[in-house]
Amino acid sequence: MNWLTNFLITQALAAGTTPVNLLVPITNPHTGGAPVAQFNDLNQYLVTIFWTALYVSVALAVVTMAWWGLRMIVSKVPGLKVEAKTRLWDILWGVAILLAAWLILKTINPKILETVFTPQGIISP
Repeated sequence: MNWLTNFLITQALAAGTTPVNLLVPITNPHTGGAPVAQFNDLNQYLVTIFWTALYVSVALAVVTMAWWGLRMIVSKVPGLKVEAKTRLWDILWGVAILLAAWLILKTINPKILETVFTPQGIISP
């Protein structure tokens, strides 16, 4: 159901007819500032979602690394140590993918990750 809500918000923003009012205000953790309850364009919405997802993912990675690292240190069962080691490697691969996504977007166009993005050479009707 969440993907449907995101799809509908994205379509409404892409149409550019009216601003979209959110039920719960969200804050872009990268820029900070007051929570935003209304988005006027698709880019502002997507950039806010990208940075929020990135920050939440990194925070979850740190917490799960601490949990599985503790389980690996404390456990005396060899099977649990192997599982913890596997999970730690999975977490590191996930963080590497997050870093790669950010790096690719930053390499393609550094302005893509800004809240206000105005493409050059495009004339709007």
